[in-house]
Amino acid sequence: MIDTSNRQAELEAAEIRYRRMFESAPEGILILDAETLKIIDANPFMVDLLGYSRDEFAGKELWEIGLLGDKQASKAAVRALQEHGYIRYEDMPLQTKGGTRREIEFTSWAYDEGEHKFIQCKVIDITERKRVTERKQAEATRFKGEQEFEALVENATDIVSRYDRKFRHLYVNRAVEQATGLPASAFIGKTHEEMGMPRHLQGEWHAVLEDVFASGKERETEYEFRTPGGPRFYHSRLVPEHAP
Repeated sequence: MIDTSNRQAELEAAEIRYRRMFESAPEGILILDAETLKIIDANPFMVDLLGYSRDEFAGKELWEIGLLGDKQASKAAVRALQEHGYIRYEDMPLQTKGGTRREIEFTSWAYDEGEHKFIQCKVIDITERKRVTERKQAEATRFKGEQEFEALVENATDIVSRYDRKFRHLYVNRAVEQATGLPASAFIGKTHEEMGMPRHLQGEWHAVLEDVFASGKERETEYEFRTPGGPRFYHSRLVPEHAP
């Protein structure tokens, strides 16, 4: 005689454990009927991620909630799943019910439960992770660009400088030392006024800089400046920098 009571208790305990994991999982889980390809269950994470209620998920195909592209793309993905038993997309866009774009990692596999076939989908929200990665890449690109900029202009014979919106020097190359007798480092963080530029030139430079910042267009100016070697005439071109 086979005692089925213990077996039934074990199955019920396993079902409870699975349901707890399903409900508390830190990623989205969808269960689909493998025959109809329609969603039959969604965990709370998916509800929070996409903004659909569980009732709204029920009966929909993946493409109807923004997964796997349009209907044809979704069917192609399902065919690949049926052929290989598993599909994975490391980075794909997803639009929530409210229209917000999210970036996700999508994994799906087929499995049997008794005589029935199901598809389980796991959805990991990688939006913030991708933002951090892109921000780091942008910072690295900007840093590389600044290094290349300095390497290009540091030994130039023309004076090259950068300013912020308060007309403070952000960068000055070494050519300024010959024109002023002062080290380039002395200019950083200071305005022309603080560096002792003649008052009439301060006004001209501030007006030109203000115009470049306001208009976003290049400007050119000419002026006479007294250097340690005597008066010199300069032609300057001011070019706005546009943030990426």
